[in-house]
Amino acid sequence: MSCKSGSGRTWCGARWRYLWEVRLNRVRDAILASGGDAQVSEIATTWGFVHLGRFSQLYRRCFGQLPS
Repeated sequence: MSCKSGSGRTWCGARWRYLWEVRLNRVRDAILASGGDAQVSEIATTWGFVHLGRFSQLYRRCFGQLPS
């Protein structure tokens, strides 16, 4: 399952949205691959999400569930 794509209003906006979606998908893959053994916060920060509250909001919007 991957994050639903949406088009940005500008090229720059679309570029950042794409990068967020790639990173969110990589986090999701790592969470699923860990089988619940890894810390979600550790995986998220590895992929560049430093504000974990914002990460959780983006993840939920993207996948329809919380990352934990």
